[in-house]
Amino acid sequence: MAKRETVFNRAWKRRLLPMIGVFPISPNKGELDEQGLRSVYQILERGGVVLIFPEGRYSRGRAVRPLKSGIGYFALQAGVPICPVAVRGTDTLRPFSRVEVTIGPPVMPDVPAWWDLSRRVSTVVENVRNALATALRRRRA
Repeated sequence: MAKRETVFNRAWKRRLLPMIGVFPISPNKGELDEQGLRSVYQILERGGVVLIFPEGRYSRGRAVRPLKSGIGYFALQAGVPICPVAVRGTDTLRPFSRVEVTIGPPVMPDVPAWWDLSRRVSTVVENVRNALATALRRRRA
């Protein structure tokens, strides 16, 4: 999924991106995109994969920005693990430069069910943040 206003802002992108499985979302401040949410849960229900930038946008450097809570809600409600992926080297893209992708172990949304929802979500989100920070610190062997 990608933000309609920033990723689907050109006619060629609006035609190309859906062909590779990217669908638009249009969250308003404090409101959810109901169609976008339905699409996410339908994909997860079919056993598909959804790529989410949990920071809400791209970030630069090795610092992990604060994560949005949506990723925790999706994982808990759909009962699916989160596979953290860290990408390094995109801040200085030039010919023949190296981009490193680190895929961490899945983060399982297995927090105690008796905790209130906000505590369960924040714990899952914190576990993802820690996994991303660990992946960003890894050095290539």
